[in-house]
Amino acid sequence: MNTKVQAAVQTWANSLSDLVPVLKGIDTTTKMSDIRDSYAKMLAQNPAPTGVKFEAVDMGGVPGTLVTPDEIKTDAVVMYIHGGAYIVGRPDGYHGIGGNYAKMLGARVYMPDYRLAPEPYRLIVPRDLEGEDWSELLSSQPFIRYDRSSFGGRQVDRFLRQMHFTLQEVCELDELEAIIKLVEKGVGIALVPQTETHQQWPAGVRALDLGQHTFHRDIGLVHRSRQSFTEPVRILAQLISDQVTTVSE
Repeated sequence: MNTKVQAAVQTWANSLSDLVPVLKGIDTTTKMSDIRDSYAKMLAQNPAPTGVKFEAVDMGGVPGTLVTPDEIKTDAVVMYIHGGAYIVGRPDGYHGIGGNYAKMLGARVYMPDYRLAPEPYRLIVPRDLEGEDWSELLSSQPFIRYDRSSFGGRQVDRFLRQMHFTLQEVCELDELEAIIKLVEKGVGIALVPQTETHQQWPAGVRALDLGQHTFHRDIGLVHRSRQSFTEPVRILAQLISDQVTTVSE
């Protein structure tokens, strides 16, 4: 390993040095968003090659980045799942890797901007709305519901049923950005997951922690029966399972 590679590996290690204490709850002051930003800055040191272009796309509701080489040799599209253990990383940090794959293969490369764990649900309210008791606010304020036809909306619905809330519903939407915007405008309050893109809420919105009642959007692994696993697939499944368990603790 030459000096340049050693320096790159050390930079990578340094970018994650604060991650374990945060996940274990030992460090309660460092924000996950800061760690993710540090990781992204480290990855940005691997620049994109010339001869490729990047565009934001939506594939069946999943946002991502499509990398297209100037010289296309095949109609095939490569899907590149970026690293980060489902905790850190985002497509713009992998322009170097994705760009080089696209140029080398002569094929388009799709890098999904998948959600990162953990994504706790918060009660978001207009900033000028008084009160810190989330249960009292849910019972007394107009409520903007996360669409029950979506996975996240069904989680919210299940939570509300378990807690036996009587709501003053004003509307039901499936777009998180629209829900947040309506809360900012004072239309009502809402239960939404705090995603990577919403580590910082808009100026007109504040978020209340649900405390011991906090629930999360889950990460799942869909697979065939374990009897049909090859050894590499078995190891991958176990690593993902172990990582999600660690994050959830």
